[in-house]
Amino acid sequence: MKAAKDAIISAVDLSDKTMLYTAVYVKPGSEQLVDIAFTVLEMPRLFQWNYLNHVVIEQSCFDLDGVLCVDPTEEENDDSEKYRHFIALLHINR
Repeated sequence: MKAAKDAIISAVDLSDKTMLYTAVYVKPGSEQLVDIAFTVLEMPRLFQWNYLNHVVIEQSCFDLDGVLCVDPTEEENDDSEKYRHFIALLHINR
């Protein structure tokens, strides 16, 4: 935020303007860096737009059933032959 503020100040004459700095998400203790902070969130945190570039991705596992395909039923979701059958049906029905 400091770098953004410095860049704006050096690029624009603000003598007759009022600037408000806003952040949707801030970490605890950094609220004073902006004029308006909507949500204070602890670290680490993941967002849909940055999760593949986050440091925790190396230690993460994602269950994408129901996201990239239909979610299996409880009976199909048994990690054995029934689940393999569910996956095979997805391939056939696409």
